[in-house]
Amino acid sequence: MTWNTSESYEYFKSSDNVSRLITWEDRRCTNEFLATLPGTRTNVAISTGFGCASLFWLRKNHPSLLERFDCAGTIMDFIVCVLCQMDKPFMSPHNAVSWGYFNVHNMMWELEILKGAKFPTHLLPVVVESDTVAGKLQKPFCNIPSGTPVGVGLGDFQCSMLASLSQQSDAVLNIGTSCQLAVVISNTASVGESPSQATNITNEAVQILPFFQGRRVITAASLSGGNVFATYFKMLTSWMKDLGITDSLPSTDEIYQRILDSCADKKGSTSLKVTPTLWGERHIPDQRGQMSNITSDNISLGDVGVALCRGLVENVEQMMSREFLDLHGVQRIVGTGSALLKNQVLQKQVEQVFGLPLVLSENADASTGAALAVIAEKN
Repeated sequence: MTWNTSESYEYFKSSDNVSRLITWEDRRCTNEFLATLPGTRTNVAISTGFGCASLFWLRKNHPSLLERFDCAGTIMDFIVCVLCQMDKPFMSPHNAVSWGYFNVHNMMWELEILKGAKFPTHLLPVVVESDTVAGKLQKPFCNIPSGTPVGVGLGDFQCSMLASLSQQSDAVLNIGTSCQLAVVISNTASVGESPSQATNITNEAVQILPFFQGRRVITAASLSGGNVFATYFKMLTSWMKDLGITDSLPSTDEIYQRILDSCADKKGSTSLKVTPTLWGERHIPDQRGQMSNITSDNISLGDVGVALCRGLVENVEQMMSREFLDLHGVQRIVGTGSALLKNQVLQKQVEQVFGLPLVLSENADASTGAALAVIAEKN
C-alpha cells in the first residue's frame, strides 16, 4: 500500500488503492447467496453486510476487483492505517466478530473453513487484543503531536456500552439507526460456544460478543430502530407531495414533533399493532413489517406513532426478554442513542414493555467509551 500525503496531512488523494466502503446496511448478499456459504462454528450467524460475506460476494461477482488489493479491514482500521501509515491493518476482536467466521473464544479466524471455500484469506487482517497500540501518529494531526500512540480500532457498540455502564446490574438499550440491547458477563462467568450454554436459553437472536478486559457482552441486535422512523417520515412526505402539497412542506423535525404531539394525545396507548421489521432480522431475514388490528378508530397519526414505538420495543423484547434480564440480575435499563433520547413516547414504551426503570445516558457515546477504554488500560 502506498500513501499519498501532504504537509496538511491530507493522506489520500487517489482512489485507486482503496475500495468503496461496504457497511452493515449493505443488502447485496441475498438469503440465497448466504445459503451457499460454508457454515460457521461460532454463535454469530453470517449475515449480509458482514465483512467476510461481502468478500465472498465480491470473489464470486467481481473477482478482478479483489485482485487489486492486498488487505482488508473496517473503516476504523483504515483510519488507523492512515494515521500510522501502516502497510496492513490490525483488527480488534470487536470488529473481527462483526465480519463473521471469527471465534470469540480462541480469538482466531476460522481459516480451515474459509480456505476450504476458496476465500481470499490473505486479505484478512491480524486480530489483536482491544487494548493493543497499533502504531504511532506519523505527523501532527488536529493539534495532536506526532509520535502519539494510536490504539487499534474498537467497535462502536462496545464503546457505547462501556460509556453507558455504571453498575453491573445495568442492561444497555441503544436505539440509533438500529437497536441493541445488551448485558455484560463478568470475566469469571462460564461462556460456552453458544448463548444457550451461557444463559440457559436457546435464542438465535442473542449473540455473545467480545467486550473489554476479557469480558463478554450478550446482545440482541435488531436491524430495526431509527431507520424505521426515517422510512415513516419519508412515506408521509411522499404522500403530501402526491396530494399536491408542495408548498411549505414541513421539515423532518417538524413532522417528528407533530407525531410526538399526536402520540401524547393518545396517552401512550393504542389498539393498533405494528411489527416494524421492514428489513427482517438477522435471525429471521425473511420477516417483513406488518400492521394489524386496524379499525376505523385507530388510524390517526398518534395511533400509528404509538404503535410504531411500541412495536420497536416489543420486537427487541422478543429477542431478549424480561425473563432473560432477570436471569442476569438486571435491575434497570440504561438508554442511549439519538432515536431513544429524543423520543419520550419510545422511552415510555421501554418502561411499559420491560417493566424496569429506564435511565437515560445522554453523554454515553462511542467516543466517550473509547476514551474510557484507554484510561482503564493506563490504570
